[in-house]
Amino acid sequence: MPNDKKHFDLQQLRKKAEQIVDERQEETYKSESDISDMVRLIHELEVYQEEVELQNQELRESAKSLENARNEWFELFDAAPVGFVIINKQGMIERCNQAAARLLTGTRHPMSGRSMLPRIHPDDQEIYHSLVRSMRENPGVATSRELRLVQENKRIVFVHMEGSVVKDAEGEFNQFRVALVDISEQKAYEKSLKKILEELEERTGELAARNRQLARLTSELTLAEQRERKRLAEILHDHLQQLLAGARLHLEILAGKVDVEGTAAFKTAYDLVTKSIETSRTLSSELSPPVLYQKELPEALRWLARWMSATHRLDVDLDLPDDFVFLREDLRVLLFHSVRELLFNVVKHAETSTAQVAMQEQNGRIRIMVKDKGRGCDPKSLTENGPGEGFGIFAIRERVELLGGNLETACAPNEGVTATIFLPVAPPVYADPEQPSLVAEEFAQRIEPPATPPPANGKIRVMLVDDHTVMRKGLLSFLSGHDDIEIAGEAADGEAAVELAQKIQPEVILMDISMPKMNGVEATRQIRSKMPGIRIYGLSMFEAEDQAHAMSEAGATGYLSKSGNSESLLAAIRGE
Repeated sequence: MPNDKKHFDLQQLRKKAEQIVDERQEETYKSESDISDMVRLIHELEVYQEEVELQNQELRESAKSLENARNEWFELFDAAPVGFVIINKQGMIERCNQAAARLLTGTRHPMSGRSMLPRIHPDDQEIYHSLVRSMRENPGVATSRELRLVQENKRIVFVHMEGSVVKDAEGEFNQFRVALVDISEQKAYEKSLKKILEELEERTGELAARNRQLARLTSELTLAEQRERKRLAEILHDHLQQLLAGARLHLEILAGKVDVEGTAAFKTAYDLVTKSIETSRTLSSELSPPVLYQKELPEALRWLARWMSATHRLDVDLDLPDDFVFLREDLRVLLFHSVRELLFNVVKHAETSTAQVAMQEQNGRIRIMVKDKGRGCDPKSLTENGPGEGFGIFAIRERVELLGGNLETACAPNEGVTATIFLPVAPPVYADPEQPSLVAEEFAQRIEPPATPPPANGKIRVMLVDDHTVMRKGLLSFLSGHDDIEIAGEAADGEAAVELAQKIQPEVILMDISMPKMNGVEATRQIRSKMPGIRIYGLSMFEAEDQAHAMSEAGATGYLSKSGNSESLLAAIRGE
């Protein structure tokens, strides 16, 4: 195609030259009729001369255009912001632009005729050699590396180097063409970013450790508060209530010996002692309900519902799982007190007599919802409560979040309030009612063979089991005053009760529930498994409804409250 175009251009030039010569000869020879061979030859020479002149003119214009294009290319080459370097077969720089010279030397000094290798950082020269090898092995394919240059002033510059091989007309290797891009600023940003990320990772680790520490402190705080509640409740139960119960029992003994029962002073004293027992018992239950330690959370919430109904006239509708979900003590205590505080809010603010509590476990998370349909509130009021509100919404949210959970609240005027607690827990373990008690098995091996029962003397043989001396001695004094009752023995803890019952074979056992070493429930279970004929009555200062079920499951005949009247106690012993 280029030859055809050249042939076409020459034809045009020849026609133009012939036209010019013809115009000249038309004036010179127009009177002659014949043109000689010489004239034709001269004509041809003139045509060729004119043709050559036109070709020279075209060549001069092309050369000028090429010169202008070359100058423009070199201007662009030198002024380009990207460094360009042409390297020959010997590895010497044939040409580089100003940007490349600045990157290689730190100045605008030309680099022609010099090797690039001294400007490569010693630790990165192998990278440069691998780039050269890759360009040779993959001609026509752009290859790149990142490396460092050392300028004449010792300044280090990071560059992105990309190059390819150029071949000559015979297809032989001719030169390398390499482009250099300064990435020092990018590397500085990357270094800074890496440092920031490392600091962030370190801070994140510190924050995670701090969160774990706060979660641990939250658990410890919850348990410390509950231990203090339990300690105060035990003081009330193990000391004050027992003393009051003993005092009332002695008043009854006194009334049987001296005719004072009908006097106003006796009646007032007796009523005051009874009210003190009831007040102490209520306060003890409020501080630390025994069911919170004896049962799992669902049963504790059932107790709470009964207590809210009896104490605050709030009917609580429960939706609880059938299986008991075993939780760590700190989680169980936190959830119990959180639900109680939310129900207190219903009593104080909702202006309604009903509430709902629903609990479910799913995917390792406990979800407890407390809902009412009272007067509601402004949603902002649920998020603006700060510290100092007691164990209110703010405190519940803070503690739950520190343990990895969250509290969601929703409310609107006249539409009630809904509070939902989400708390992650370990996979639940469900109680197996068929599994025998390990404690029972352990003590069953230590029980002595039953002794021969003593001969009957017509009296009901009663064994007293109570760790409170005042209460035990009071019962002893009271029951000894009845001719049909004989105190066969006494024990101060569950272990001793099991062993003594085997030896003396009583007809009736009055069993305190809360005792050291072994509680009354377990002692009852062991005695009944070996001696099913013994009637066992549980005794406690706590509510009968909370303890009666546990004693009944253990095999007890019945349950008696220490705050109850003595007639009920005598009737139970006599089997009436």
